Amino acid sequence: MKRISVVFATSLLVIGSMFGILAANPPAHGQFTGTVCLINPGDTSCPSSPASVIGTVGTQLRVSVFIQTSDGFNAFDITLLADHTILKPAGADLTGTVLPGPQTILAKCIGGVLVQGSRCAPTDTVDTVHLAAVECLGCPLTPTPTTGLLFTAIYNVTAPSSGIPLGFQTGCPTPTSVGTSSTCVTLANGTLNPVPENVQTAVFSTANFAMAANPTSLTISRGAQMISTITLSSLNGFSGTVSLSTSIAPTTHRPPTTSLSGNTVTLASGGSASVILTVSTTKTTSTGPYTVTVTGTSGSITHAVLVSVTVTR
Repeated sequence: MKRISVVFATSLLVIGSMFGILAANPPAHGQFTGTVCLINPGDTSCPSSPASVIGTVGTQLRVSVFIQTSDGFNAFDITLLADHTILKPAGADLTGTVLPGPQTILAKCIGGVLVQGSRCAPTDTVDTVHLAAVECLGCPLTPTPTTGLLFTAIYNVTAPSSGIPLGFQTGCPTPTSVGTSSTCVTLANGTLNPVPENVQTAVFSTANFAMAANPTSLTISRGAQMISTITLSSLNGFSGTVSLSTSIAPTTHRPPTTSLSGNTVTLASGGSASVILTVSTTKTTSTGPYTVTVTGTSGSITHAVLVSVTVTR
């Protein structure tokens, strides 16, 4: 877990003053150092290690930006970072936020494009979701400690992934001597001092399935048949129905015939299922090597497994 002492960006402080968000009785010093983390919707706490966030290609993914055990605050400015070729930024939603409403959005920049507010930041790119918001005018700071949802980031899942970082942008300006850049996570309480926070990132993977054959090679004499067990396994929480089909090559002569004990299998999350591939020959089947391909398809996900077949006299 990376520890940072975030500071409120100068531009946001100025805007905050204009909206009158300075605390009436600002605290002399903080009591809690909270954690800003990325978790799955419905989770209610920050994990001790990066959360595993799962999505499916062709669907929309929602990621909760969560705050845990923080000092009270009245505004935040957060920029998320992920590979846009896999997770394409699509939006940011304040529904359910711990900030009292009605909130004012100071900046909403999705994929480097200004959607709402005055302007995007120099650190906003095609890979980022940036949201800065302040609570309702005249509302007190959130309770100390504060735990709950800050906002929900929305992505379109456009490509498969076995695991990519889903975290926070860096390079945001800071007036402190910590360095020339900082993690783009800032919470403010209306004073010149920021609300210090830890940050916890996540890892994104697409739900998937694997296929395997046992055995992977068969030697069959004419007029006989043999079988291979095709096993499908859920990966990264995949659940759903997989359609199966077979093909054989070459087909220029008289190849063996193939059949499956089932044309579909239904996988539960973390589960597995099997079908039987039967390869049959006749007395007139051409001898020689063949390759049987068993293909599994579920939505946009397709996998195949090969079984080598040799027909003898």
